[in-house]
Amino acid sequence: MRALALASGLLAISLPVMAQSSPPKRGATYVMGIAFTACRDKDDADRLLKLLKTDDDLAFLRFVRSKLSTGACVRVEQGHEGTIEDNAVFSGLTCIRPRGEPYCLWIPMQMLDAKR
Repeated sequence: MRALALASGLLAISLPVMAQSSPPKRGATYVMGIAFTACRDKDDADRLLKLLKTDDDLAFLRFVRSKLSTGACVRVEQGHEGTIEDNAVFSGLTCIRPRGEPYCLWIPMQMLDAKR
């Protein structure tokens, strides 16, 4: 399996290029497989994912920094639990509401590690 990797002070991830076989089930509880930047707005998460898949690390880092500074995106730590509220299968994103938070956050489906 090929993987894209990016390491910086903001984020360190290894994102599988292959899509999941099926989307996470709504209402199910999942755990973040690795720490990742998650966004309240699906369009921001989609842009983050598209930039991650390019070779333009500078554009990716600028985007992440700007979204983190405004609070539009936040860092979700590995092992954080949440409930699936929505899926965008064609873009490969899922919206997970972290335990204790009122809103779901959009992340790539590949970031989910395990069901509980």
